[in-house]
Amino acid sequence: MLNLRVGVIAIALCFAGCAIHPLPEDFSGVPTDVIVQQNRCETRQAIIDSALGWLTSEGNLHEGRVDLASHQVGLQFLRGRPIQQFRPELFRGRVRHIVQLFFDTGVAYSFQLQMIENNDVSAGGNLVWPPPPFPRLDAGLSAAIARQRGNLRTFASTDTFSSLIKLPDDYCDGRLVEKNYLYPIAGKIGSKKLVQDFINLSLFQNLGGGPPTLSDQLEFETILSASTTPKLTFAPVRSGLGVADVSFTGGVKRTDRHKLTMALAVAGPGARLLSEVRNQVFYTPLVSARPKTSSEAAAVEAVNQVLTLQLFRPTINVTF
Repeated sequence: MLNLRVGVIAIALCFAGCAIHPLPEDFSGVPTDVIVQQNRCETRQAIIDSALGWLTSEGNLHEGRVDLASHQVGLQFLRGRPIQQFRPELFRGRVRHIVQLFFDTGVAYSFQLQMIENNDVSAGGNLVWPPPPFPRLDAGLSAAIARQRGNLRTFASTDTFSSLIKLPDDYCDGRLVEKNYLYPIAGKIGSKKLVQDFINLSLFQNLGGGPPTLSDQLEFETILSASTTPKLTFAPVRSGLGVADVSFTGGVKRTDRHKLTMALAVAGPGARLLSEVRNQVFYTPLVSARPKTSSEAAAVEAVNQVLTLQLFRPTINVTF
């Protein structure tokens, strides 16, 4: 029986390294504050890429969607001018109105990080008592310990497009990471698509009817498990009470369920500009033509709508 007790203690110690207070960094190596920082930096980069990509697009310049002065300002930032100096007052006309509209867009994040750990240890053995000439007597013994610990961490934070742009560059040093398929919340989560869709829907699809809002709710679940089942078998006992075999089973399971709700909204000065900007976008012709009939005018309007919808679409240039 001493061997049985020693085995149970050994298995318990093997799995005792799991956290009493489960936290995201236990397996991901990324603590909560860094997860938030990475998400803010990813959103910041998405805003910068969208703004500079639109301003510096040669297609937008040639089609008159961006004026030359605004285009040149965008190139300055693309070539190293501190992005913290970016502000609506640097631009004019329609470009300035669009930048002003989104400059103070609100960003809200709501995190729910749930971690659950299960640690199970069981042991069993078979006792034999074969006193000749009586029949052999087998007796099985077993014992088990099951433990579970959980933690639900919830919190929220807010930003604006302008406050993210003004963050110092070193705040995001090393925080622009790639996707983490094993532990998604600790990697890149796709904020850029949310930012671009919000801009497009706000301008072209009358998002919200009034002040537009757009939110995504992301859910990630990661389950890690491991187990071991060693068994000891002893030589046959010739007489008296003895141990035929002893087995141990140890298992650990970690379940991480993470939810991130991220929302964008225009309010305040930006919301008051919304109708004006929408009118400028939809009623400024991008095709120079003088239709002679109503049918020709309708055709030109259709082309203008297609070109207008391309205003904030990313432009990818590939050079070989």
